[in-house]
Amino acid sequence: MLQIKVKNEDTLVSAEEVKEYKDVAFTKLEDVLQSVKMPKLQEFARHMWNHAPEYFFVIPASVSGKHHAEWSTGLGGLIRHVVMGAKVAQDLARTFGLTDEERDMAVVAMLGHDILKYGFNFDKQYLPMHPFLPRVHYGSEKSPAFVGVFAYSEEFETIMNAIERHMGSIATGEWTSVAGIKPETPLEQVVHLADYIASRKGLVHTDYVGEFSY
Repeated sequence: MLQIKVKNEDTLVSAEEVKEYKDVAFTKLEDVLQSVKMPKLQEFARHMWNHAPEYFFVIPASVSGKHHAEWSTGLGGLIRHVVMGAKVAQDLARTFGLTDEERDMAVVAMLGHDILKYGFNFDKQYLPMHPFLPRVHYGSEKSPAFVGVFAYSEEFETIMNAIERHMGSIATGEWTSVAGIKPETPLEQVVHLADYIASRKGLVHTDYVGEFSY
């Protein structure tokens, strides 16, 4: 039994329910990966999700229900936010003139940007530092989630840099990632804006039931 919070209320999710949400999530992942042309980036995205904590697949995008659109504040909401963000990144990649490879890396960064939002065991103290956890989780040889030789690639570095710079507010200019680092490259800006757009109330409208559409 997994205990999480939904709109600030303690909620218990059974192992059977977790499996159901994971099955749906991985179906949506494969839908997104159809647009990713590079096999090694597809495999890294799958690796990240295969080594994600169980809560990733069932928690809301905002456990308080205050900071994301209504369609992402129920069970499974974080996955809906992540997939929506990946779709937005695909569109923004054209606007920012990214190459096909850069677009693929931006999409994969979106797929991993909140994967450790509350650390490894759903602990809210990790929220401020969560953009920096994937680099260690997937890039450290001592981690059980170590991705192997891909961790030493330029693509891994680019994806991690984008994840580490995703958290902030374009409206206020406050960058809440640790040390206040900001997105600098067009790819990093695409990832930040995709996350921002996919989380703002009123910017993305959807009647989400079984599809991700906008």
